[in-house]
Amino acid sequence: MSMDSAMQIPYCLREKEKLFALAYGIYTNRSGVLYKGKKAEPFPRLLRKSRLSAAVLLTVIGLYVVLMAVQGVDALGVAVLVIAGIYTAGLLRSQKTQQRNYAYALQRFMESGETEGVLHFDQRGITDVAASGKKNFFSWQDFRYCLLVGEGILFLFGQERDAVLMIDRSKEKEAALREILKAVDKEDTVRTVEVKGETT
Repeated sequence: MSMDSAMQIPYCLREKEKLFALAYGIYTNRSGVLYKGKKAEPFPRLLRKSRLSAAVLLTVIGLYVVLMAVQGVDALGVAVLVIAGIYTAGLLRSQKTQQRNYAYALQRFMESGETEGVLHFDQRGITDVAASGKKNFFSWQDFRYCLLVGEGILFLFGQERDAVLMIDRSKEKEAALREILKAVDKEDTVRTVEVKGETT
């Protein structure tokens, strides 16, 4: 790595809730977005899709029960119903947990009140210095990806660092970030991610 002096990028977040919803959606579906080429979606939309899938599955189970009542019960049919029921219960429980976790994370993010600040980059990592003076440090060792997505730039870190860092996006900031990441041999971590439903 080679970074002769610390570099800085100021940021000002607008539409915090919208950016957070998108960042959380990417974070929870990072394997699909990063490795399978899926478009990014806000987390509430992903949750609605999951609930729709559960509703369809419950409908199919109900129809199957009616069919068995009319045509008779058999061991295979009962086994299929039990498996489908267990899967659906697990899916609904997972959705409830995801909704609770998202609501908690969003509340904490919105209550932080931090919309402006400066990112400081040096050989150790990234230091987020909010306008209030609050500091948060992220090491290059934990750093994984710099995502250019919609109106924001997201920094993803390893699973051991359960956090997403985001700033507003502009051509100037993109260029500065590419220069910084090149200086620390991480230029290959930059990804442009499309947002579903948005045209470029």
